[in-house]
Amino acid sequence: VTVIGAIALLLKNLPIESFQTFISNTEFSHLLQACVDVSTNMISVYISFFIAYHYSKNYKVPEQMAGLNALITFLMIAAIHPSGYIMVDFLGAKGIFTAIFTSFLSAKIFITVYQFDNRMIEFMSRINSKKIIDSFTSFIPILVSILITVSFVSLFRFLFNDTIPNVITLLLQNRLTALVGNNLFSDLSLM
Repeated sequence: VTVIGAIALLLKNLPIESFQTFISNTEFSHLLQACVDVSTNMISVYISFFIAYHYSKNYKVPEQMAGLNALITFLMIAAIHPSGYIMVDFLGAKGIFTAIFTSFLSAKIFITVYQFDNRMIEFMSRINSKKIIDSFTSFIPILVSILITVSFVSLFRFLFNDTIPNVITLLLQNRLTALVGNNLFSDLSLM
């Protein structure tokens, strides 16, 4: 994903005047920017899904549903502004740490509820049909995870009057700046 976005960004900014004239006179510039937008500018979205997907493989739960759960949780935390509109600020590289934290947390909630829910389903299997039981195996863990996320986000916004990604970014940025300094050499070493 990042390679596709990087190649599109390089092509878009290639320092050849005739090529720049060509892409500015056609829709090619917009297509290249669209490649960047859906690849590198959304890297946190992909990270949130795949971390939970691979983490949940060890626990014998539906990996796709655990990944979907992490994706929903990440978008609820990082993309929904308190006034209701969708933000894209933290869907790219700026939201990677938020994606990592939310992926592990939501996957752990999903796994815990799924395993508990399966014990309940085994108990209820004498009563209900298999179709009803199968439909609930992933629904209940996702529902519980979403309810926990909504409660936590609401409480966080009430207590700190800020979004979780902003606080994570500020905390990490201040710590990293204090650790490596704020100069050209520290910026180059982080690349």
